[in-house]
Amino acid sequence: FCGCKLFNFMYTPIALFLFFYFSNEIKNQELFLSMLALVSIQLVHQSKALVVTISDYNKFSGSLIKIESIVKKENKRKELFNGNFEHLKVKDLIYSYKDSKNDNSNEKIVTINIPDFEFKKGDKVCIYGESGQGKTTLLHLISGEIENDKTFINAKINDKRLECVFIAQDTEMFDMTLRDNLTLGKDIKDEKLIEYINKVGMEEWFKSQKEGLETILGERGVFVSTGQRQRLNLIRGLLRDDKEVYLLDEPTSNVDEITEENMINLIKEILKDKTVIIVTHRPKIKAICNKLYKFENSTIYLEKDF
Repeated sequence: FCGCKLFNFMYTPIALFLFFYFSNEIKNQELFLSMLALVSIQLVHQSKALVVTISDYNKFSGSLIKIESIVKKENKRKELFNGNFEHLKVKDLIYSYKDSKNDNSNEKIVTINIPDFEFKKGDKVCIYGESGQGKTTLLHLISGEIENDKTFINAKINDKRLECVFIAQDTEMFDMTLRDNLTLGKDIKDEKLIEYINKVGMEEWFKSQKEGLETILGERGVFVSTGQRQRLNLIRGLLRDDKEVYLLDEPTSNVDEITEENMINLIKEILKDKTVIIVTHRPKIKAICNKLYKFENSTIYLEKDF
């Protein structure tokens, strides 16, 4: 941008120089004055443009400094654990946070207590309890999104973040095509995408879309329902099939029983050999787990280990 502007700025003084250089050869006085007026107007215009360019450059420089500071801050996070995962344990962790569902006039501080929570490779773990107990926060603690020194991977203190797939309850769709929203740039065959769409009970909806996988979902997924967004979000997470650990936060909270059964079957099929941690209230999902943890009074304890 600055290079193009510089070229434009150079045009005016060059034109001005050439004008005065050849001015003696211009015999017509009216033509001379007309050309002088045009060059002068252009000079004033370019001067204004130069001021705007300087202002834009200052804004750009300020933005660049801000972006670099954010990147530098983000890079201070722990690196991802890329070894062979075998076991994770959270021990004697007490964590407090502000409940985001409360407004500033009535702030509520939630303190969760995790005396002993663990799972090993291949486990299917269910976490349940009343709302506001800290179930989703526990997933963030496990994943390392909330860093702490009470999480141990493979019996060692966690100096790295767990590499995992986090399928959140709050679904975020982009103003892009259905294919782009599901693949997020990953090279996945259309046949596989359509297969997953059908398996979560969206076959009729998909058939009704004239553009197929090129269907635009709209900003924040405005063109699909809440339940449809949740199903597409599940597909998007399950397509990341190269991870060992999968964290699912209320994956079927906005769908009916038949759709839930379809989604559970897909989870069982795709993640049968994976480690899965599920936060849910639904009894059908609990049935696929071999460990059951319950949050009560903001404290988690092992209820069943099958």
